[in-house]
Amino acid sequence: MKKLVQAIALMLLTSSACYAQTQKDFIRNYKAPDFKLRTLDFSLNGGNNGSLSKNQFDTLGVLAVGGGTNLRYFKISNSAKYQGTTRSSIMLNGIANKVDEIGTKSVDLSADFSYDARFFVKPKMFIRAATNLSFNGSHASSSLDMVNDQTSMSFAGNLQTGIGYGRIEYTNFARKAMDIEFLLNMGNRLNSELSISELTTIADNLARVNYKRGFDTRLLQIWRLEQMDSIIGGLDIVTKRDMRYMAFLNDAMLFGPSFNRLSGSTIEGGVGHAFNGTQINSPTIGANMDHLSRAYVQYSHYIPTSYAFQHNIFAGYSIQTELAANDARIFRGRLFGRYEFGWYPNTRTALVASANLSSLDNEMENDSGSLRFGLDYYYYITPRTRLSVVSSIGGDITEDDVYFNGSSSSGLNYSVGFNFTHAIF
Repeated sequence: MKKLVQAIALMLLTSSACYAQTQKDFIRNYKAPDFKLRTLDFSLNGGNNGSLSKNQFDTLGVLAVGGGTNLRYFKISNSAKYQGTTRSSIMLNGIANKVDEIGTKSVDLSADFSYDARFFVKPKMFIRAATNLSFNGSHASSSLDMVNDQTSMSFAGNLQTGIGYGRIEYTNFARKAMDIEFLLNMGNRLNSELSISELTTIADNLARVNYKRGFDTRLLQIWRLEQMDSIIGGLDIVTKRDMRYMAFLNDAMLFGPSFNRLSGSTIEGGVGHAFNGTQINSPTIGANMDHLSRAYVQYSHYIPTSYAFQHNIFAGYSIQTELAANDARIFRGRLFGRYEFGWYPNTRTALVASANLSSLDNEMENDSGSLRFGLDYYYYITPRTRLSVVSSIGGDITEDDVYFNGSSSSGLNYSVGFNFTHAIF
């Protein structure tokens, strides 16, 4: 056990000392270049299955046919004046079944749209606008006269606006640039330690080539390698541009995971309104509509302290009022916080520990609170052996001031999952 503790301590010290001259401020201070990526994809799917079985009394036949289409749009943009993402999709699916002489048909249509943007009126002063809209509708019918057709619809929306101060930068490509330095140095292909200017040039071009739309992933990867090889060659930082150099460059760009590295902080406040409703007809079962309005203030801080370590802090408070379908109005106050610690010592290891705190103060219902801890770990032990662990443990406390005169209850729950893989041959 003592040797194990010493080995872990040595790994932590080694990762924190890696690239001591450049890692301290490079990722934290990196400013991503302007980039934009738009994609629009259409997919079509279908299938058919059937069976026929016989026994001494009867013959049973089953036939099913199904298919659908999907149209998806995605856009991400980053500039000095604007940061935003847009996602939308439309899906249509249908299924027809026939069991003996009884047939059923169903059609399902769903659509969703989300938009989240910050408009910067000053370098660190922004207006935020966000929305999320979704719809789902389905219709099912049967060949049996005694079974009524059923149609259902559900829809939901969330509109939010606010003002804030600060800016979050995309720094994952700054980390990728250091991955390239790390691996080329491992392969004895670097002339010397890279300067901040050289790392910035590599990171900016990684962003440029990775946010390039391509329809053949193999040709796109070849193009990306060619582009980065040209940039690195122009910097004159490698001893030899041979197959070993190219293998390590390809490893950093293609096989190293893209860790979630961000930098910066924001504090913002605003208001929002959400609604959701359902309608079911068979021929008419019921309908309902709920509304929720809220005001909030929240703080986010992403702190990459080095090549290996990352701290993320989130905290906020919201006051919300909910108008239910029965016209009952409920007021709630919610306090929430989250802390994440990430350890990324190389291109093959990741550990993220987190703590979540949440409390809910209800005017007419139970007050409640929860505290949860999580741990996600991935380790590339050898080319043949991999280990991943996902775990969480949490507790919940409920105070009932309405029906049971201040009684309380608490609970503890946990989950652990792991995967250990070793290639025997």
